[in-house]
Amino acid sequence: MSAPARPQAGSEWARVQRRVRVPRALALAVILGAAAAALVLVFFRMDSIHLRYRLGEALQLERELLEEQRALTLEVRRLRDPRRLAELGPSLGLARPARVVTLPEGDDR
Repeated sequence: MSAPARPQAGSEWARVQRRVRVPRALALAVILGAAAAALVLVFFRMDSIHLRYRLGEALQLERELLEEQRALTLEVRRLRDPRRLAELGPSLGLARPARVVTLPEGDDR
């Protein structure tokens, strides 16, 4: 058996082979571009994960603060209860007023 014949320099096969060759600089540029794009994607993924953790912490803090606000609101209501104040007043030396003056509404002077 003989080896397959190489195409002549002027043949169609040689022209196709020359057109298919990719310059090394172009291949390197494509590879570096793909690597840079992959690194950018990794950065954005890591950043989004970090933001999700921060959001979770902020939501937990919000829940804790809302619970504290509810407890403080209940405490204020308890402290402002008229029955409690009526019982506490005499022990602090406070007395009911002898006379109550009611002012008319709407007179801003």
